Amino acid sequence: MRALETRGVATDKYAAMLFPLVESCLSEELLRAWQKHIDTSLVQQSGQTRLDNLTSFLKNDVDSEERITMAIQGFSFGNNIRGTVQNRKR
Repeated sequence: MRALETRGVATDKYAAMLFPLVESCLSEELLRAWQKHIDTSLVQQSGQTRLDNLTSFLKNDVDSEERITMAIQGFSFGNNIRGTVQNRKR
């Protein structure tokens, strides 16, 4: 997409072709989340293509996964914290 944009190709020219291609590369779990996102999103900005919406959704998903991973790993404590908490309960 970036390469097409740098060559001056407008989004509306390639979006219809790339959307099904990108969507077909997604896992079943991600496709289900995408479909739920489409169904529940009440406000869509005018002028945005389905491809723009999909790339925005995917970016948000990646960002969320990174935040979750950082939260779980914490400060490199990992499972040690969970094990310590469980030992204290005993």
